[in-house]
Order: sequence, then structure tokens, then C-alpha cells
Amino acid sequence: MKRMISLVLTALMSLVTVIVVAAPTAHATAGPVKVVSLGDSFAAASTLATTYQTDALCDRSSLGYPYLLKKFSQSPSVDVACGGAVTRDLFAGRTIGATTLPPQLAALTSSTKVVTLTVGGNDVGFSQLAQCLATAMTIGDPTAQALAVNACLQPLSDSTALGAKVYAMSQGLAASILAIHTQAPEAQIFVSDYPVILGLNADGTCPTIPQLPAGVIALVDGANAQLNTTIGAVVIATAGAGVPVTLVDVAPSFTGHGVCSTSPLINGFLHPSAQGQQVYADAFNAAIKQAFAA
Repeated sequence: MKRMISLVLTALMSLVTVIVVAAPTAHATAGPVKVVSLGDSFAAASTLATTYQTDALCDRSSLGYPYLLKKFSQSPSVDVACGGAVTRDLFAGRTIGATTLPPQLAALTSSTKVVTLTVGGNDVGFSQLAQCLATAMTIGDPTAQALAVNACLQPLSDSTALGAKVYAMSQGLAASILAIHTQAPEAQIFVSDYPVILGLNADGTCPTIPQLPAGVIALVDGANAQLNTTIGAVVIATAGAGVPVTLVDVAPSFTGHGVCSTSPLINGFLHPSAQGQQVYADAFNAAIKQAFAA
């Protein structure tokens, strides 16, 4: 996988150098934007209390890790992470209802010093999987529920189809990182992976969702781990191409704290809880501190 990702980088680099995205007035701040946060619902802290929403359309919350970055807490910042986002939403306007959002890359400026990014899970289909499983769990008849769960898992069961989605995601993520560097050449870029969302409890069970067999959980967790491995490979490859990008590996901090654990940092909507967002922030803060201390 690392070798394949490296092979596409040269072509991607030639493409992203011609990308020019005008900054929309909606992202204007009082001064030069120093910190820009991009990504999907895990960066937007979607599903958390609506009291803390900063943008209902994107289900973006002030409880998210972009609001907990310490080193640059006094710097002008912009958070354009959006629930449901995929890698292409960094490059192209996304329509939600009657509103068309600007490309997330439009938030970058030449003065940007830090860019945080969490994206890729939706490219692989994890948002659809979460919604499908949530619906399946409401079915009362055990036989019908099992059939529904199996239907949800079908995309993960086909290893060839899953591999194709993961590889397509890797190309989108690599192009995103290269485009960020092109538009904000002075910025340090920090890209995170994802928690392993379900994670069997220490005793091999899932008391939170007892209807899910261990084999089902292992299948989902395996796809989750494959996604994380690929994100790490993309970051290594782009860093090797000279891009100032760092992997923020959050997965170890969530080990033993998935939905199936007795001390979850993932909520019932299969997203980080407020405490989980703080774990994300701690990982980003440590990576940022190390990068700027060098």
C-alpha cells in the first residue's frame, strides 16, 4: 500500500499546483488566519449537544478538538469541518439542502501556520455503516435484525470492493495534503486517524450492543484498522515528498474505550464524546508542541 501511494504522489503534485480556491467572505476574520481546521464529523464534533453548536448545517460544535488547541488559542482561527464530509469536499462546493458550502480549502490563506485535518472515513463508507447499524438495531425480531445487520456489513465483507474504496480514499487524502501545502506553504499540517469505534470489551463481549456478535465487531474493527493504516501510509508518503505533515495517531489513546467497553469515549452515535474530543485535542496539542519546538 505504501509503495502504491508513493507512485501516485508525483502525478497528484502536478495537479494540485494549479488549484486556486478563492477564500469566501464567510470565513473572514479580524486578522490573518493562523489556524485552519478541516475535515468531517469527527473534527466537527458532530452529535454533541446542540447547545454548543456553532453551525447547525454542518453539525459543528465548540466542544470539538479545533477549539481546544492550546498553543494557538489566541490566534485567529477558522473551523470549517463538516459532518458527512469526504475528501472531495476540500476541493469542491458541497450542497446540503438549499445551501452550497464553499470548498474547505477556501479557508486557507498564505498566513496560515497550522492546519488540522480529520477526513477519510466517509470515503470508505463508515457514515453509511453507522446509520445502517443504528437502524438495524431498532428491529425487534431477532431473525430480521440479523439479516439487516448482515446487509449493513456486506460492503465490508467484500475485501476487493473495500480495498478499492480505501485506495481511492488514499488518493483523495494525498491530493488534499498536497493542495493544503500548495495554498498554505508556510503551514504545518497535522492529519489524524480514527479511533477503533466498536472494540470488544476485555472479556470479548459487547455489553453496550449485545445483539452484535463478536465476529461482526471484529469485521468492523478490522476495516477501521485498515483505514487507519492507510491514512498513516499517506502521511508518511507525503512527508517523504517534502510536505511538512505529521500524523496524529489517536487510535492508541482510544484503545479499550470503544463503544463496547465499560469506559467508552465514543457515544451512542458512534462518534467521540466530549471526553473523546478532549483526547483528540490532547493528541493534536502534543504533536503541535513537538513540531514547533523543533
